[in-house]
Amino acid sequence: MTNNQVFRGALTALTGILLCTVSPSLLAAQEANAAVYAAMKGNPKLRLVQTNFAGDAVSIIDPATNKVVGEIPGIEMAHGISVAKDNSRIYVAQESTASLLVVDGKTLQITKQIPLSGSPNLVQPTPDGKTIYVSINLRWNVVSNFPQLQAQPSGGIDVVDVASLEKIKTISIPGGIHDMYVTPDGKYVVAGANRNEIPACKCGISEPGNVGYVIDAKNNEIAWTWSMKPAPSPMAISKKPDGSTDKIYAQGEGHGFRVIDFDTHVVSSLIKLPDIAPALQNRGGSHGIGITSDQKNTAGQQREKQCRLRVFAAGLEAAGRCLSQRERCKLADDQP
Repeated sequence: MTNNQVFRGALTALTGILLCTVSPSLLAAQEANAAVYAAMKGNPKLRLVQTNFAGDAVSIIDPATNKVVGEIPGIEMAHGISVAKDNSRIYVAQESTASLLVVDGKTLQITKQIPLSGSPNLVQPTPDGKTIYVSINLRWNVVSNFPQLQAQPSGGIDVVDVASLEKIKTISIPGGIHDMYVTPDGKYVVAGANRNEIPACKCGISEPGNVGYVIDAKNNEIAWTWSMKPAPSPMAISKKPDGSTDKIYAQGEGHGFRVIDFDTHVVSSLIKLPDIAPALQNRGGSHGIGITSDQKNTAGQQREKQCRLRVFAAGLEAAGRCLSQRERCKLADDQP
């Protein structure tokens, strides 16, 4: 899964794609490897950091020219990525080695490999930059019934201390976690259970975990949960004027999403996206949702062949309009 969001300012981690500020003088891949970190002052410019799950490198792209201007080599099966607030490091979740890779932001060289408890998906740092959370999915490497592969009874969220670059805890959630986000105030971690086929899984659980989890970042324990079938994936989180968490917007079944009130834990009925022709629909339903920076709109991505993005007013009524490919990068500028 790849979530695409638009941000202005500091580096922001996304699933498989990252928007970051670098020197505008990068003209070639060789220059990028030396300069991607060097000149963040004056007139910074956006760069995209894009994983390549089927390849063995992470690409740095100039969105102005859509050209690759840098590369982090030697990373197979990269999934989630994130970045240090001071741009000194890039963190990459590597499924093939079940580890979190630490990449020097200046040289783009891998400086450390942090072993994790299972197969990593998303990587999310806290706003203060002191802790990194990594969602851990199932690791399908049990071959006792080959050719049928089965998964180890593992999964959850790994907690990594940034100062020591060591994993300090695993929050065990049998069945695995895929989608995971840190709330804007950094006080909680929101995660959705993975949607595994349990008969094939043999991973320590008897039925699908149709559950969303909220973890208290103070003690790294589960604070509360909510039920949702299927499990929430992906999600977006809005904040109140005081910076605390307001609502969780969670996609699940069909073409739409549900809203979870963070204070009351009440889950809304399904808010449907506008209808589209069945021929344009993907049976997987909606997959990708975000909150604009002004907190006034949600943007949800439908899995369809042509119309890729719909924007909704803050009231979350089921009314919106399709945006063209060009308009997708102007979410906050032209709302219906």
